[in-house]
Amino acid sequence: MTAQLPDRAQAILRGEDGGYSPWASVCTVAMSAMNVGWTEQQFIEAVVASDLADVFATENGRDRYDRLRQRLAKAWSRAESAWTPPLGDRNDVRQRLEALSQRLAEHRWTGRTASKDRAVALALVAWAHEIGVWTIDAGKRELGLRAGVGQDTAARALRRLAGVGLVSKDEAPRQSNHSQRWLLNLDWGISGQTEPHDLVLRGERFMWLNTTTNSPVFVGGALGQTAERVWLDLAEHPEATAAEVAERTGVSLQTIRKRAMPKLIEHGLIEQGTRPATGRGRPALTYRLSPNAPSLDDVAERLGVLDWHERTAERHERERAGYREVQRQKAERTKQCNANWSREMAAEIDALMHPDPFASPPPAWVLEAVTREERAARQLESATAAAVPGPWD
Repeated sequence: MTAQLPDRAQAILRGEDGGYSPWASVCTVAMSAMNVGWTEQQFIEAVVASDLADVFATENGRDRYDRLRQRLAKAWSRAESAWTPPLGDRNDVRQRLEALSQRLAEHRWTGRTASKDRAVALALVAWAHEIGVWTIDAGKRELGLRAGVGQDTAARALRRLAGVGLVSKDEAPRQSNHSQRWLLNLDWGISGQTEPHDLVLRGERFMWLNTTTNSPVFVGGALGQTAERVWLDLAEHPEATAAEVAERTGVSLQTIRKRAMPKLIEHGLIEQGTRPATGRGRPALTYRLSPNAPSLDDVAERLGVLDWHERTAERHERERAGYREVQRQKAERTKQCNANWSREMAAEIDALMHPDPFASPPPAWVLEAVTREERAARQLESATAAAVPGPWD
């Protein structure tokens, strides 16, 4: 039965892998057993019949065989709380990433940096989806370009996303000049989970493709990320009030009324209407996409940001080229300094090993000064010896 387990788990059961503590070894075997579909009872029986049982049943020199099954059940519980199902091929990874992107899009982002955090999170997941991985070397320049924010804003957003558990840093040592590797938590935002391996999806439709327009008109220097969220929401829910948009997007009602809606109306992207009142009071103001709205590219050209992505990419390339030039000059200076130092040291060593027999003697005044100093030093030494009585005096 143990043949179903991977080689590492089989080696631990045979007692051949002693690089971990007994608890860590047993939990590793438990996770491997979960991956192949074993039950808790099958796991306990396999460990009891193995050489690992002797190690795990001994604690501080005391025999714990009477409590072995109880301790194994506790190890199974520990491993189960930290276990995540193994990922298969890239299609499996992409499906998990699509579900994560849907939860990110439906999440109520709040706070002053809500739009930036949401844009960076969705851009990071979409980037990982393109490659088909959940670990990604994300440079702040490239991530900022994809999210439509500045590179420093992207770096700060990544730190905030790490604080809420969406991503975590890979602590493995990086090679020089390589981007930081981030690990995506594919189960982030799952609610109502009763088992660690239960994947809860909200519906069949995945939203990772339509959660952003990737249009430069919605970058920070133009209409902004919040206006993009409002525009996308009205595309799916026309004739909506500002309160309804705020409820779905998680943006504050004041921000939508005072900032996002006026921008979109000013540039002709949405238009305002009314909804008949059901009782006393004024009709409610509603909003929808304008049927005669200009294209997003026309608005971007009017705002001067149509080539924002190209200009940002060129600026990043100039910065990289400047950095490479600085590194090259630094290496040249270091090489030159090392060469000069080597020549000076070689000359000094050569002078010591092979003194020049034809070198001219020093001038007379130099010899006279040296002689005078030596004579003064001897006189001082004699006077000091005379002033201090010896033990025989």
